[in-house]
Order: sequence, then structure tokens, then C-alpha cells
Amino acid sequence: MFAAVLALTVSGVTLVASATSAEPASVASATSAEPASVDPWAQGAAQIRPVDPDATPETVALFKNMYAMSGHQWMYGHQMDMAMGYTGARAAQTRDSGVPATATAFVGTRDQHADNSATKQAWGQHTAIQGIDLGYLELKDEFAQFGPIFDARTAKYPAGGRGPYYGYDGLNVDGYPWADLVKWAVESYRHGSIVEVSWHETNPVTYGGYNSNLYYPGTWTGHSTVPTDMNQTAASYVLPGGELHSRYEARMDSIVDFNNAVTEANGGTPVPMIFRPYHEHSGDWFWWGVDDMERKFQPATYEQYEQLYKRLQSYLMGHGVHNFLYTISPDRSRLGEPSWLYQDLKGSPELKALLDNYINTKTWSAATKATAHADLQAQYDEARTLTETSFHWGEPIALNNAGVPLDLNPVTGAQTTGTAEFREWIDSGKWKELLMRKWEQGFPGAKYVDIYGIDNYWESGSGNSYNPYNAQPAKRLELFCSSFDYVAEKARADHKIVAMTEGNSQIQEIHDRFANSCGNEEKYPNLKNVSYALTWQGTQSGTGNANPVTGAYRDEITMAGERDFYTSDVTAPTTTVSLAPALVNGWSLPGPTVTLTADDGDGWGVEAIWFALDGSAWTKYTAPFVVPGDGHHILEFLAVDNFGNIEGVNTLSFSTAASFESLRAAVTEFSSDSDVAMGLNDKLAAAERAKSAKVRANVLDAFENQLAAQVGKALTAQEVAFLTAAERMLH
Repeated sequence: MFAAVLALTVSGVTLVASATSAEPASVASATSAEPASVDPWAQGAAQIRPVDPDATPETVALFKNMYAMSGHQWMYGHQMDMAMGYTGARAAQTRDSGVPATATAFVGTRDQHADNSATKQAWGQHTAIQGIDLGYLELKDEFAQFGPIFDARTAKYPAGGRGPYYGYDGLNVDGYPWADLVKWAVESYRHGSIVEVSWHETNPVTYGGYNSNLYYPGTWTGHSTVPTDMNQTAASYVLPGGELHSRYEARMDSIVDFNNAVTEANGGTPVPMIFRPYHEHSGDWFWWGVDDMERKFQPATYEQYEQLYKRLQSYLMGHGVHNFLYTISPDRSRLGEPSWLYQDLKGSPELKALLDNYINTKTWSAATKATAHADLQAQYDEARTLTETSFHWGEPIALNNAGVPLDLNPVTGAQTTGTAEFREWIDSGKWKELLMRKWEQGFPGAKYVDIYGIDNYWESGSGNSYNPYNAQPAKRLELFCSSFDYVAEKARADHKIVAMTEGNSQIQEIHDRFANSCGNEEKYPNLKNVSYALTWQGTQSGTGNANPVTGAYRDEITMAGERDFYTSDVTAPTTTVSLAPALVNGWSLPGPTVTLTADDGDGWGVEAIWFALDGSAWTKYTAPFVVPGDGHHILEFLAVDNFGNIEGVNTLSFSTAASFESLRAAVTEFSSDSDVAMGLNDKLAAAERAKSAKVRANVLDAFENQLAAQVGKALTAQEVAFLTAAERMLH
């Protein structure tokens, strides 16, 4: 026996594990092995790990545990859960006034309610995902290093107001102090929750609020540039080479400072956190957004958003932040839906007339209708100039900031409840193609993102205003379910976590959509892999918020403290092999069926079993298979678990007696008496040389009689039975 390091190439995926070769007719004793130091992005399932190559061990464990848990259990999250009560009290009330005398449920600051949270007060246990926001805190280092921004326009900035243009006041965008956010992050970690950090960052050029439409530069001390083209966005000013690049680095320093403060408060141990910067970029309400539906221009180009995301990540890692998992989270309302596209309008006055009629059927005001007609005319005129490479070619038409439904009455233009056009989009794959193309606009690439998300206010809540199928619940539900299913499919293929990264869905709704696969796992096979759903600050009461701690689906949801997210599973699965018929002394009858079974013990389960037969390419095992051919075979096999642990290579060496030559070799190996073996093999040789079937049959009958006479002598009963069966298969 000898030790070896085996490099296995499986469908382009390289798995490297230590293996021990085996003597013929035995299964090697293999040990678990760490992957070799090769490009982790070529490792596939064997290298399930965060994008940060220097991620802390606890951060690696968090990512792997969340990935492994996907498909088994899901997690509920709540924004600012440690700060506000489930009645939805906001910061100004709890910070300035304390708990109202009329309060009937938990409302108040954390100082007043030790070890409490909105979720714990409502249901008796902390939520698995605790969300906090760092918006406005980016000004801490920027103003400290460069001074505040002054603007004399008091009409714009009245006295007594609060906002970034008034200076940094130590409070985040929700009005909570820096020190409290640090404390809540540590407390959340210590009671077993996962901390999720969003960043509603102010506009770095205008200092308007994060959702201000002041994307283009205004005039303030030290800066008076007026943009002359679409690329002179706020993002262009802060990227390397931009006028405000140095000031923006100070903003990123504030994120580093916050992380360092959390680490210090946690006794020097970094707290793994999910970081969700530049979220909802598919819209145009943030200065980093890439859409142009409402503003009529892109706040940031696709390329600028990608650079912005990569630059922030690189800066944080370069300044010692190695405990973040990075999230991408476009908003669902701007990922489109089955709708009329610009390309449909090109050269089609008939479609334009139909859509004009559609506008006339709406209950909008006269002014709104006039604007919609004007927008349609502008889009029709633009469509005439478009080619397949144009920006808007494959984009949905938008009227009154909403998509246009497909199923329209061909005469009146009124929206109908028909399904023909809608179903054609779904069933042909056009819808999937549109959604995923828009989801990937600005996407920095799998090497930079750990969690693929969608922010969803689209199926319910304020986002309905964008949805042309709002009044048709069945269609709306199908679009919701398919949206997350498509993204979850991509996430799983890229070995990423998938989540509803923000929304206002209630517990029951989340369960039905994700854990229950929208009631149709065959149609939506990937929905069960949605790891968590983070709901925004607000109420946790109502019939849709069934108690996740005591409810009927309790086993399907994980709450804080129920899983050790920060400890790695280091035990690889073990694989066993069986052949039917069973081997006898390392020999098989012709055409044996091989079954491979893997067990991961108390781990997160087996991700896949791989095998290679007789030096062929490694293949993913999906079902028992037959080994063809004659003579000696070598079967190698291993398993990979959902945590990314690779089992050492097992080797099974065996032979099949599918010819007279192989059968004679088996006789020689089995018999304890060489003279007996010689006599039996003489008969087999004579049968092989026989010119007629009758002669062959007579010789083989004599062979069987001689075999039977050796039971308990030169051969065991099992050996005789095997040799007899093998001989009869050669008749």
C-alpha cells in the first residue's frame, strides 16, 4: 500500500484529497482531507466559502452553515429589532420620550429593556437575523478629516433640522446613537443571532438624504462642477480619479471604525456580519441606482455601480475587515415583468395606438394621463432609432412609473384577465431571461458576492404601484415565486446563499412562499433554498404573523441560539459501496450493479457523491449503475457534504468473471489445492475449444460435478456457488 495525493477533475471542478491505495479486492481506508491550495473558484461544491480569501474562521463557518442550512430550515429577520418594539415605535419616541404611558407592548430603548427585542417580546425568542443600519454614520470620519459642508440656502436647510448638511450628530439615519448600534451588534452575536448591516448612505456630492433626487452636483464650498454628460454622476466623483475620491475614502473609514468598535466591544473578537451596501441598485431612488424609469436618467451607470461595489469591498479588506459577508440586493419592483418592450414599439403604430387606448382606460387624473401619453410618444420616437445593442432595446415600457400588462382588449385597450400572452412569456422562458438580465445589471460577479438577494416591496405594500398585475393575485404570485426561484437557481449554481434581503412580508407569507415552495416544489424547485427573509422595521402583530416559536411549522424555522452558526463542521461524510450480486473473494459475476451511499452523521448532509471507474472521468453519482466488461476493475469514490468537506478517496478493486480466461483465473485464486484447480481449468479450456454446443455442455456438466465434489475441501460452498453461476452465464 502507498500514500498518494490525487487530483480529480469532475466536470471542470478540481477536487484534491489525500488517498490511500488499496490491495486488490478491498476498499481502501480513506481519511478526510483538506483541499489543496488552488484557485477556490475552480473548486465548486468542494470550496463553499466566502469571497474574502482572508475571512475569519467564524465568518467562514457562518457562510458555510448558512449555505448548508438552506433547503432544510429558513430564518426570519427583523430590522432594528433590538431597538424598537413590535408596535413599530420609532427612534424619536423611544430615544427622547421613553416608553409611552399608554403602551401595551414592548416599546423603548435597549437600556430600558435589557436582553429584549421586538421579536423576543412578541414571541419569546430573538430573531435569527438582526438588522441595523449605518446610514449617516459615514459622515463621522469624513467631517472629522475634511470639515463639514456649509450651505447658506436656509430655505433649503431650515434652522433646527437634522440631516447630513447640518453636520454629523452621532446618530444613524434612524436616529439611534453609534454606541447603541455597536452594543446591539455585540449583543445580537452573543445571543446567537446573525447581524445584518445595511447602509442608507447620503449623497456624497449634494449631501441630500439617501433617497434625495439631487444626484447631480449642486454648489457648495470647494465644489462647483456642473455635469455635462450622463456619466458625470455622483459615483463618478467618488471613484478613483474622481474629484471627491479622498473624501469618500474617509466615509469608508467610518465603516472600518464601526467594525473596529464592535470588535473591541466583543473583547477583541470580530463579529461576523452580513454587509448589504448599495442596496436596491436596480431602482433610481438612490444615488447609486442604475435604473432610469422615474428620473429619466441613470443615477449611476452599470459600470460605475460595479466599480463602486468592488472598490468598497477592496478598501474594507485592505483595512483589515475580514468578517463581512457581502450581499447584492436589487429591488424587485425594477426587475421588470412580462410586459411590452421598447423593441415591440419599433415600427408598430398599432401597438402605440393600443397603448394610448390603455392609458385612456385608466382612472388616472387628466394631467397624469397627459403625461403618460407624452411618455409613450417619447418612447415610440426613441424606439424608431434603437438597435439590438441600444440601452433600452430589451427594456420594458413604463407608463406612470409602471410596466404595461400584456393582456389587453385589442379594441378598447383595457386590461383583461386573460392569460395567453402572459403564459407565453412564462412558458417560453422570455420572463426568466428578462428578470435575470436585469438582476445582473451592475452585478460585480460571483467572486465579489456571498449572498444573492432581492429586496421585495413588490408583491405587497407600497411597491404595488409598479406592478401592472397588481389586481390579479394569481399572476402576481407567480411572478413573485418565479423571481426568487430563478435567482435561487443561480445562487445554488454559484454556491452562494440566497435571501429576501428586505421586505415587508409576514411570517406566514414567508413560510408559504419559501419553505413551502409556493405550494409547488416541482414548479419552483429552488425556492426552498432561500436562506432568510429580512422584514423592515414595523409591526409584528396581525394574523399573518403566526408565532414562529410555537407555530405549526416550528421545525422549519431557526431562531436565535438554536444553531451554532460560528462553528465549523470539520467532519467529512463517509461513503459505503455495495455490489449486487455481492463480491466473493474480490470477484463479481458479469454486470454487477454498484450502489454508493454516503452519510454525514450530525452534519448538514451530503451535497454529492462522485465516482470514477477504471480511470475514466469523475462523474456525479445519481443512481446505481452497472459495471460492464470483463477482468479487473478499479472503482474510486468520495462524497462532499454541504459544508464543503471532502471525503478522502476510497478505492474498490475487484474483478468480473465474464470470460473463460477470467473464470480460470478465479478458479486458480479460489482453490486451496493447485491440482484441483488445474483439473477444473482443463475442463474450462476444453469447453472453450469445443466445436459443438453438445460437447461444450457435456464438458461443463463434468466441470460442475467436479466443483460440487470440492465443497468443504479445496473450495467453500460460497466459492462453488459463485464459480457455478459464472460458468452458467458463459453457456
